[in-house]
Amino acid sequence: MQTNNKVLSHEQVLSAFAKIQEAHRRRAGEISTKAEVALRTEREAAVEQAMTYTVSGIVRGLAA
Repeated sequence: MQTNNKVLSHEQVLSAFAKIQEAHRRRAGEISTKAEVALRTEREAAVEQAMTYTVSGIVRGLAA
C-alpha cells in the first residue's frame, strides 16, 4: 500500500476511491468459488461426452 503525505482535495479523494472501488468490483467478478469451478468442469465434461454421440450411435443404442 502506498503512503504519502500529500494533501488531497475532497474531489481527488472521491475520484481515487471510485477507482479503487471499480477495481475491487472487477476482481470480485473474476473470483470463482470451488463449487462454481466444479460445476463448470462437470458441464464441460458433459458437453465433451455429448460431442462424441452420433445419430447412428443413438439409434443403435435405442434399438438395443
